[in-house]
Amino acid sequence: MREQAGLLDLLTDLVAARSVNPPGDELQAARVLEAHLRAGGLEVDVQEFGPGRANLIARAGGPGAGRRLVLCSHLDVVPAGDGWSGDPFQLTRSGDRLEGRGVCDAKGQVAAMTRAFMRLAARPRLGGEIVLAAVGGEEAGATGAKALVESGFTGDAVVIGEPTDMRVCTAHKGRAEITVRVTGTGGHAAAVRELTPPTAHLPEVLLRLERLADELATRPHPLLGPPTLAVTRVTAHGANTATVPEEATLILDRRLVPGESHDQAHEQVRRALDGLAGVVVRTRSGASPAEQDAGHPLVAAARSATGSDLTGGIGFPATCDQYVFAGTGAACVVLGPGDLRRNRAHAAGEHITLGSLMRASAVYEHLALTYLNGTVPGETTSGGPGGTGPETPGETTPETA
Repeated sequence: MREQAGLLDLLTDLVAARSVNPPGDELQAARVLEAHLRAGGLEVDVQEFGPGRANLIARAGGPGAGRRLVLCSHLDVVPAGDGWSGDPFQLTRSGDRLEGRGVCDAKGQVAAMTRAFMRLAARPRLGGEIVLAAVGGEEAGATGAKALVESGFTGDAVVIGEPTDMRVCTAHKGRAEITVRVTGTGGHAAAVRELTPPTAHLPEVLLRLERLADELATRPHPLLGPPTLAVTRVTAHGANTATVPEEATLILDRRLVPGESHDQAHEQVRRALDGLAGVVVRTRSGASPAEQDAGHPLVAAARSATGSDLTGGIGFPATCDQYVFAGTGAACVVLGPGDLRRNRAHAAGEHITLGSLMRASAVYEHLALTYLNGTVPGETTSGGPGGTGPETPGETTPETA
C-alpha cells in the first residue's frame, strides 16, 4: 500500500503542475519530481533549456560498469480544452479510475517510471547504470529530448514511456507539416466573373492530393501500416465577406514510415501538384520515423518483463521521442500503460487505471534488472560482476479493453 500511496501522491502533484505545451512550462513539474526524488535520498539534476522549460535527470548504479538503461517519459501535456466534468489539473479518483490532464499521456508513465527507479536505486548493486529522464517539449518538436542529446547525454538503451497498452513497440511514424499555398486574383465579389479566385483551383488540388494519398496507401510498412496524407486545414480569408481572397492555404499532415524522409514527402506533393498555376509547396520537418531491430536484447528484456509471446515488432501509431535517442545509436522501445484512444489522450476526460500504473511500474523494474544483468534467456550476461538477478514483479497483465 505504501508504493501505491507514493505513486498516487506523485501523480497528484504532477497533474497539478500545469506544464501545458504550448508554451511548455515544465519547470514546475520538474521541481515536483525533484522534491519527490530528493525526499527518497536521491541526487537530481534539473536542466533548464529555455525560460520555464526543463528536463530532469537522476542516476543510480555504477556508471561505466555494464550497460546504461534510460527510463524516459515527458512532463509536458497538451492544452486541457473544454468538456471536463471538473478541474482537469486536479487528479480525481473513482475506484480504480484516475482522471486528469496527462494521466495517460504521459505523467502516468513518468510516475510509474519514477517509482520503479526509486526501488532500483535502493538496491546495493544493479550490474549497470539506470537513468531516469523526465523531459519537456515532447508534444511540440521533441525540444527537451533534443536539448538533452545536444548536451552530450547518452545511453545504451532507452525505454520511452508512452501509452502503448503495455505492448512492446519497436517503431513509430514520423511527421511532416506541408503547406500548399494557392494564389489568384481577388477583388470585389460582385466582379468575380472577371477574377481568377484561388478557390477555383481547390477542387483540382484536393483531387490530386487524394490520388497521392491513395497511392501511399498501397505501400504499407509491416509494423506501422501505410504512410498517410491528410488535409487538416483549409483557409481563404478576404478583407470581408464581400471580397474574393487572393490566396488560399491548405495544411497537410503527412505521416512517414521508416525508410521515408521529409524531403521525399515534400517532393511527392510538389510532383502531384506540378503544372497548377499559382501553387507553392513548403514543408516543415517534424519527427522522423524510427524502427528498432526486434532482435535486440532490450526488446527481449521488454518482452520478458511484460510476458509477451510476440516474436515480431509492433508499431506505435503516434510520434514520440524515440527517433531522437535512436539518432544517437541507442536501442529504443516504446512501452507504457494506457491506450491513446480508449483512455482519451489529448481529449477531455483523459483517464487511466491505478492498477495499470502499478503494473507498469513493476514491469519497468523487471525490464531494467533483466536488461542490466543480461538475464534474457539465451543472452550472455554482460552486466558486470556482482549483478543481481531480476525479481518477479507484481501482476503484469496489460490493461485490456
